[in-house]
Amino acid sequence: MAQLWVCSALLVQRVSGWYVMITVQWDVNPPQPMPHGEGIGIDVGLTSMIAT
Repeated sequence: MAQLWVCSALLVQRVSGWYVMITVQWDVNPPQPMPHGEGIGIDVGLTSMIAT
């Protein structure tokens, strides 16, 4: 069973009303992917790439 901890809470008043922001820590065990044979890849045929 996963455990949940409240780390902090912040109460904020805005013109539209009161809000609470809660920060939590949640320990979970993600499922492991099941292997299903050979790995595959996708070739998109790029000859050059520019990042800005």
